[in-house]
Amino acid sequence: MGTTFLVYAVLTFLSSVLGGIIINKLKFSHTGLQLLLSFVGGLMLAVAILHLFPHSVSELHGDTEQATGAVLVGIFITFLLLHTFHVHRHGSHDDAHAHDHNCQHPEDM
Repeated sequence: MGTTFLVYAVLTFLSSVLGGIIINKLKFSHTGLQLLLSFVGGLMLAVAILHLFPHSVSELHGDTEQATGAVLVGIFITFLLLHTFHVHRHGSHDDAHAHDHNCQHPEDM
């Protein structure tokens, strides 16, 4: 196990570093990076579900409907939790800023 684990750890590290270098060199826009991250997240979710689904069907003695329902409920709950506790904000807005919000509109001049 020792050698195999070490090889996989080194390969994981190198692929992560290579991925970071590629992202830095290609200079994705904010939208492009969001699209890429969404694709990778969906790919990882699909791989996890497709890997674990046969195990869950086996544990449920061949009941694919119950296994599918459990997967869908899990995805739905994750979706609800992500949207309920969403804390990501773009930029920063400091309430203690120095300027006021009184502006003169052209019709007021």
